[in-house]
Amino acid sequence: MNGATTEAPNPFAPPTAIAEPSINPIDLVAAFHAKFKVPKKFTDLRARVIAEELTELNQALDADDRREILDGILDVIYVTAGTCVVLGIPKFETSPQQFGYTAAKDYLNNLYQFCLFLAKELGMEVDDNFMIVHNNNMAKVWPVLDATKYVDSKVDEGYTMEETTGGMAIVRDAGGKVIKPRGHTKPALNV
Repeated sequence: MNGATTEAPNPFAPPTAIAEPSINPIDLVAAFHAKFKVPKKFTDLRARVIAEELTELNQALDADDRREILDGILDVIYVTAGTCVVLGIPKFETSPQQFGYTAAKDYLNNLYQFCLFLAKELGMEVDDNFMIVHNNNMAKVWPVLDATKYVDSKVDEGYTMEETTGGMAIVRDAGGKVIKPRGHTKPALNV
């Protein structure tokens, strides 16, 4: 060895060159829609299928199963392309500028805008319901004694407890997710 160290590649660095896809998935899925007479309107089924495919992709990533990851990626592209067909979007953008932080920001903004669109299409009010969910999430605190007993029963799974004020505590799973206390109810949304 010459003493030089090699840095791991930055996964968020923009690629030097991106090959434009040789196919337009949207055109292909449009043919599928025509053959199977898929309705040309946005429905709640489309949102459920997107969520299902994203869930399956996430499960494949968790399992580190490359075949299922690829299957998940392709399924997400397929249902996303189908949504583009329904919404009249002719082509995906693949410019190098869309990778890294900018891509993540654009993606998150697009998901937000998509959620607003979906709520509007389904006639659902967002602002007040968001506050209901927020307030419900803010109530995910445990009495210290209950939290201690719960965490003690889950210590092998990496659960932790953090005391707050007023004899209350926050419980987290091994991944850091805040755990709802026993008896915590779903938010009462105005559907």
